[in-house]
Amino acid sequence: MVKRSRTPKNNKQRLFVVLAIIAFSSVGAMIIRFSDAASFVANIEPENGIKTNVQDCSSPQASQGKCIQFNSNTNNGGTVYTQACSKQLVHSVSGTVNSAGANLGEISGVVASRKQNGVYWVHNDSGDSARIVAINPAGAVLGVFSLTGSGVSAYDYEDIGIGPGPVAGKDYLYIADIGDNNAVRSSIKIYRVAEPSANIGGKSQAVATEWVTLKYPDGAHNAESFFVDPRDGYWYIVQKTTNGESKIYKTSGRNLSAGSTTTLTDSGVRFLKGTAKPYQETTSADMSPDASTIIIRTYQSSYIYDSRNKTVESALSGTPCVGPVVSEGQGEAVGFKPDSRGYVSISEGNNQRVNNIDMR
Repeated sequence: MVKRSRTPKNNKQRLFVVLAIIAFSSVGAMIIRFSDAASFVANIEPENGIKTNVQDCSSPQASQGKCIQFNSNTNNGGTVYTQACSKQLVHSVSGTVNSAGANLGEISGVVASRKQNGVYWVHNDSGDSARIVAINPAGAVLGVFSLTGSGVSAYDYEDIGIGPGPVAGKDYLYIADIGDNNAVRSSIKIYRVAEPSANIGGKSQAVATEWVTLKYPDGAHNAESFFVDPRDGYWYIVQKTTNGESKIYKTSGRNLSAGSTTTLTDSGVRFLKGTAKPYQETTSADMSPDASTIIIRTYQSSYIYDSRNKTVESALSGTPCVGPVVSEGQGEAVGFKPDSRGYVSISEGNNQRVNNIDMR
């Protein structure tokens, strides 16, 4: 009795495997990029002097502190940070700011309401009165809110944040009066407002405002970037420099008493990007509502950091990825959307676009 050879069957199996590999290859790298595979790698081209590799933390080749931990909650790379790294973020314009509706010609800060759908809080740069304005994504003015209270003024409002405050469960707006072009101010102020109902038909309304005084531990500094950690209510201020490094200061601001004075702490972290103006001149910052991502913007770029399960200091010590470049005459405002899946960017000037940078 002659035994049948198994070679033809093995050859068919091998042929099937080869054809399967070819089929997967024809689809492209996107399948590998967006799967929960054990080894995810995205090589990022240099941009403004930055180059980074993003790897899945489960990969033996992953660099500690420079990898993405994929899990069941990971969606197409997970966060604004991961999609910035893989060049997946997309730009769109949702409208144009109605500058004449509230004299908004120098928007210097923007933050999205966490509880009111379609509400962005903005303010002008120096030269305006003590006020903030609510607009919608199309740029229409919803309401103008005058900040009132003893000692309230407007020296140089440069950024705005949102986060926890003295009353648990309530969102507070924090207006950062931190501008100091000549570095001569002995102190700066943060104004605190319990977030009001924004849509008042474009009318004006006064809101009770508290303030706290802050001092730097090492003399006066100019700054335009401020954000609040939504987890613990810490405040962070990023120095603005024309060259070299920018220091980052912090304080536990959530429960500071109205009218009190506090000395900031040097976080020890430095923002250092580029070698020529204006790349290193920081103009705004924000942390996403889910605390997964931090963004620091300059006039021409947005630097995005992974802050998942990290302290702010650890996150900002990591390597950022660069968001899409959006053409803006003098970009000074950036803020995350409530779902943490994108951010908005607005420039100074009349009738500026509301730029949206979103995950796919």
